[in-house]
Amino acid sequence: MPAQADLAAAERYLDLAPRTGAIAREVGPFTLFVSNGPWPYYARPRLGSDAPITSSALLELRTACATADVPLAIEWVDTLRPSFAAVATDAGLTVVFRPLLVLDHAHFIRPSASRTRILAPDDKLLPTARAVADLGFASPGTDIGVAGPSERDALAGSFPAEVLQHMQDRAAAGLTVTAAAFDHGGGDQGIVAVGMHQPLGDTSEIVGVATLPSIRRRGWAAAIAGALVEHAFSVGVTRVMLTADSDDVARIYRRLGFRQVGRCCEAAPPES
Repeated sequence: MPAQADLAAAERYLDLAPRTGAIAREVGPFTLFVSNGPWPYYARPRLGSDAPITSSALLELRTACATADVPLAIEWVDTLRPSFAAVATDAGLTVVFRPLLVLDHAHFIRPSASRTRILAPDDKLLPTARAVADLGFASPGTDIGVAGPSERDALAGSFPAEVLQHMQDRAAAGLTVTAAAFDHGGGDQGIVAVGMHQPLGDTSEIVGVATLPSIRRRGWAAAIAGALVEHAFSVGVTRVMLTADSDDVARIYRRLGFRQVGRCCEAAPPES
């Protein structure tokens, strides 16, 4: 499958996906996605537009974000807009590059069997799964960390009701599919890794793959990704994509048959 076709499909998907949870507003050469749920979204270069993005366009976007009371954040496919990273950096934004990976059914290498399952929309373990994701992303990278089951369980009981309802609604609508891995059977005490995929048409994106920091480097990320890929293909998806946090993380997914077709970028003001 040619990389250019994959990039075009990724660009279409990345424009469509935030529309399932946000209101789209056109701001100059950007589309600003204003969240209607508990988590913020971002802006992207407008789909189908090849107009250059200038510092004045960024200033217009910054003003629109302030007016809408949303954080300034921009995501784009660097391979399709290679000059924009320099513009964003010159405007004082911090730019992060991440590998963009794609997988089709013919190249999927199934991982060895593991204790994973797809969670139903009304599964009582959804809060626990969300807690694992939050703890994993609070301690980025692949190094072994501190947070474990006790921190997970404490966090799982702290989510507001509206956050849990939002998760259930997206799951019931088929917009977010969550997989969980269990170290000691299927009970609440055994969730050690989680991840999601978000199918739209013939493409789905794997997001939010995380392992409890205290038990990393045991193959759980690959197990979760494998379960999500299998589910995606079972519901008619023909292309699965993901953005890896780093080249080290990308190596995990290459073992499943994913191949890099480009880079994604994220830009935001420096953390104070």
